[in-house]
Amino acid sequence: MVVKTQLVRTEEINFVREKMKWCYRREGVNHLQNCREITLQYLELARAAKLEWIKPFKLVSKAAEGLDE
Repeated sequence: MVVKTQLVRTEEINFVREKMKWCYRREGVNHLQNCREITLQYLELARAAKLEWIKPFKLVSKAAEGLDE
């Protein structure tokens, strides 16, 4: 379930990034003013994803556990 949530969040970020690229291309010189909301939304999603993602754990083999003792 966690992986599915991460994939959905990643796709949401990709969608907003594509929206931001098209806004930049469409607006040209005025992109800073006209694409501000989309850019802020992208930054917020990217920061939240980075902070909330669960870090993958490393599997430790039985042989490695025996060496630590």
